[in-house]
Formats: sequence, structure tokens, C-alpha cells
Amino acid sequence: MVLVDYIRYMIKVKKLKSILNFKNPLVYIVILNWNGYQDTVECMESLLRIKYRNFRVVLIDNASENNEYDKLIKKYKENSNIHIIRNKTNIGFAGGVNVGIKFSIENNADYTLLLNNDTIVDKYFLNNLIEVTQLDNKIAVLSPNIYFYNKPNSVWAGGSQVKYFFPPISNSYKNDYPGEVNEVTGCCMLIKNSVFKKIGLFREEYFAYQEEMDFNFRVIKNGYKIFVVPGSKIWHKVSSSTGGGFNKIIAYYKMRNKVLYAKFNYPKYYWLTYWFYIFIYFFYHQINSVKSSKFDTSKALMSGLIDGVTNKYFKNKSF
Repeated sequence: MVLVDYIRYMIKVKKLKSILNFKNPLVYIVILNWNGYQDTVECMESLLRIKYRNFRVVLIDNASENNEYDKLIKKYKENSNIHIIRNKTNIGFAGGVNVGIKFSIENNADYTLLLNNDTIVDKYFLNNLIEVTQLDNKIAVLSPNIYFYNKPNSVWAGGSQVKYFFPPISNSYKNDYPGEVNEVTGCCMLIKNSVFKKIGLFREEYFAYQEEMDFNFRVIKNGYKIFVVPGSKIWHKVSSSTGGGFNKIIAYYKMRNKVLYAKFNYPKYYWLTYWFYIFIYFFYHQINSVKSSKFDTSKALMSGLIDGVTNKYFKNKSF
């Protein structure tokens, strides 16, 4: 069956290559910078070498310190294909990328590509994604294979098939050719702009973490498809914006947002089993935090659980 699927895919690709020579949809690439100037510059330099030509970059600065916005303006002011927007405050990942998505839609782009600033890209990554968009008009979201920056041959994330009901586990997509999944990471997502008009943008209540999972869920719920494209490759410096590891920032938002995600999306009859999963997650990380004497992380976990249960959507939690 795998071989048959691959043959069918190759036949479709051959038919499409002649079409794509004449039609290159307009893509706006949205990159969010928050105190990550060096990472952002490295990402931008790799983007400026890609072979896909019909794209623009929307660089959103999320109220960075140390005059990073001014530095970015100075560095890229001569490139008319790069538009830089500064947010007055840090409005999180969801709020930040929504600014770029709105700009993309207003400028009549066909697709928006969300790309973490702590990545570098293969020069053909976008070509390979766009090629697959033409296989099925129901394909709304695509992701490349994402490799570790420091382990360039090891896959960090691609796509997964998630079993939403108890237990909520996922199986990674491991084929070498494009295939359908139901969940991809927000590190890199190519999204058809027409879909936003039907299902909305990213939910800003999350601020950071889980917002892309929420978006994936709504994509599938509305009858669209999500694909992973292994032939498209990028490399990611995992969790560089939040300091890496399971620190207090990650602990708070991941804990709180798991609760919010269920409240926003799951039917009430699933809550009993999902709460069992929530508490396993909570106690597992609490035990590890205490054993490691990371008491600030332990406190953040508790705070995240309480804020999720009581519907407190802090736009920017202070620790």
C-alpha cells in the first residue's frame, strides 16, 4: 500500500510540474522576532538564498529590547521585499503572527508561511511545499521535516497522527514522501490564506504554546487536510526564545494552555479522561522539578494549572 501511494504521488507531481512552471502562488513569510536578533539574521540570510521567487517577508518585532527593531530596519531597509512591523508590547506568538497573517491577507497573498526565527532553511524548502499544495484543493496546512540545528541529520518534528481521545498520544509520520497527518508544529507552517476566512486566525488567549495545536484541530474539524512534506527541510534551534529546557516559562504556558485547549475544543464528555492525562502531566513534571530543586518551575506549573482552570488568560505572565 505504501508503494502504491508513492507511485500515485509521483504521477501527480509529474502532471503538476508543467503547471507550476507557470503559476507560482504568492507567499508571505511571517517571522516573529523577540530579543533574538542574531537568530533572526541567520534565518533571514538563509531565506534570501531560497530558489522560490514569488515571496515576501513580513518581519514582526515583538517589542524587543536593545534597539533590535532599529537594527533590523537598518540591515534590511534596501530590500523592498522585506516589510518590518513593530508591536508596541510583547503580544506573544499567536498575537505576533496574527499581525503578519493580516498583512499577508491584506496584500492578497495566496499563502502565509509561519517560520520560527531560530531556524535556517534549505534553498528548495518552499518549492517542495508549494508543489504539494496542488495535489488536493483541500490541503490547507503543510509542514516540512524539521531537523535539530545541532544534529542536522536528526528529525526534531515533522507531522503526527494524534489520537485525541484517551490516551491523547501521537505517532510521528515516518514515510519519505508527502502524506496526510492531523498535527504539525507552528515552527514552520504553510497555510492557505482562504482558510483563515473560514476558521479564523490563531487564538491569542494562549500567548505561547498550544496555539498551533488548536489551529490544527480547527483545520481538521472544518474538513481541510494537513500534510507533511519530508522532501522539504529546515533546521531548528529548539526552544531558544525561552531559554531551552523545561524552565518556568515553558512550564507555566504548557500547563495552562493544555487546560485551555481542552476547554476550547473538546466536548464535555471527554473531560473525565482528559483530566486524567492533565494530572499525569502535572505530577510528572512536579516530581522532576522538585527532585532537581527547580522550585520556581514547580510554582509555575501550579500557577499554570490554576490559571487554566479559572480562565485567566494573561497576555504576558510575569514571573
